[in-house]
Amino acid sequence: MSSPTSTETFTTLPLDRTAVATLITTSLAARPPLPFPTPSTLATLTPTLLTHLAPAGHPPTTLTHLLTLPPAFSSPALTPAFYAFVTGSTLPIAAAADNLATALDCSVAVHDARASLATTLEANALIMLTELLRLSPQVWGGRVITPGATGSNILAMATARDALLDRRLKAQGSLETVASLGIVGACVAAGVKGVQILGAAAHSSVYKAAGVLGLGRGNVRDVGVEGEPWRLDLEKVEREAGREGWVSVVVVGMGEVNTGRYFGGEEEMEGLKGCLEGCAKGMAWIHVDGAFGIFARSLPETEEFASLRASSEGLQYADSITADCHKALNTPYASAVLLTRSETDLTNVCTNGVAAYLKTSATDPIPSPLNHGLENSRRFSALPIYAVLHAHGREGLALLFATQVRLARAVASMVRGLEAYELLPTTEVEEVGTIVLFRLKNEERNEGLLGRINDQNRIYVSGTSWEGRPAVRVAVSGWEIDIEKDTSVIREVLEKAAE
Repeated sequence: MSSPTSTETFTTLPLDRTAVATLITTSLAARPPLPFPTPSTLATLTPTLLTHLAPAGHPPTTLTHLLTLPPAFSSPALTPAFYAFVTGSTLPIAAAADNLATALDCSVAVHDARASLATTLEANALIMLTELLRLSPQVWGGRVITPGATGSNILAMATARDALLDRRLKAQGSLETVASLGIVGACVAAGVKGVQILGAAAHSSVYKAAGVLGLGRGNVRDVGVEGEPWRLDLEKVEREAGREGWVSVVVVGMGEVNTGRYFGGEEEMEGLKGCLEGCAKGMAWIHVDGAFGIFARSLPETEEFASLRASSEGLQYADSITADCHKALNTPYASAVLLTRSETDLTNVCTNGVAAYLKTSATDPIPSPLNHGLENSRRFSALPIYAVLHAHGREGLALLFATQVRLARAVASMVRGLEAYELLPTTEVEEVGTIVLFRLKNEERNEGLLGRINDQNRIYVSGTSWEGRPAVRVAVSGWEIDIEKDTSVIREVLEKAAE
């Protein structure tokens, strides 16, 4: 490798952004409208990828190379028939805002109203999002955008851990905190054996959070109801939360991944709060993992959606809430939210430390995001969220969420009417939110069902296990929905897969 001379400077090929945008649009439009790539496409394009860094780059050919690759990618943004995961798609206005965020490449770590509008826009977007969920920004004063629901759950577990241990330290007369002592030191000083997480079919990210935060995956305990694993069994909760010397984070699932079902509801949440007040007063924290299910709170106030809306009530008993905008709200990735009752809950965990160049006014009502979130270097993810809220408003988004539910219920009703299939966990279509779970009644044929569905390459679904047997789920979370057409296509695929 030759060394550059002292007079050489870095240059790169200038790109006309308008022309690039046109090229990208043309490339994506030319992609085959298939849920996922064909084996021949993958076999053709995989060898075109670089595997080692070349001495010299090829700026003139790089964009051309990149634009050959979309046929090898699976994405709900490229086909509405992608039902494998609750990933949403990207609304056109959100894509435009995300492109603008890339072009601007703003720093949104430190709030300085004299220098940039970015953090003010983010603060406003969080207020509007809280209002969309029919929550009070005054009650939910801790608000932060995270890289995803996993990040939100990790930060929620850390916030709960510190709040519970700090509470115990204060009760012991100590002025120390988890931030000053560390987890082990705080547990010893507070007389606490450990922090446990109680949940019912908790999302896998909760187990990841336990590992990342040093709480221990073995201290995540399932306290679900037998036969209804998404529901918390309050007798089990009382037994586990009442263990001597333990503090507990109780995770309430608002949208279980296999069925989309909810534990919540006014009566259930009140019962949970009462249970914890009785067996672990001051030693428990209620976290609602509402990644996609929480948007049921924004459905139209009609009888059609009454059961889903009722299941999403009772959040006045929660201490923190996760919501994932890249799912039902259809913004790009890296745009989830964590809400807590107090901004202090977040700053106790995330205050950035001593760095004079990052200081901001202590009297400014808008805090610097780096002091209440996981990241210092942050993408301007608030811009797509703000754009969607600005463009569609409460009523438009209520219709988006309603359309997602209506397609899922149409699919559930269709599956229930197919003789070969079994709708799970029950046949009650009005209980369906945005996930439809089913399997073939014939156990032998059911074993290969997922492959026979996806091999048709008309829709893309995911497999799971229900009560020890294989099952398939259709997860609806996009915005390009034609209920009659989409249901008809899914029916044709399922009928052929049952043969």
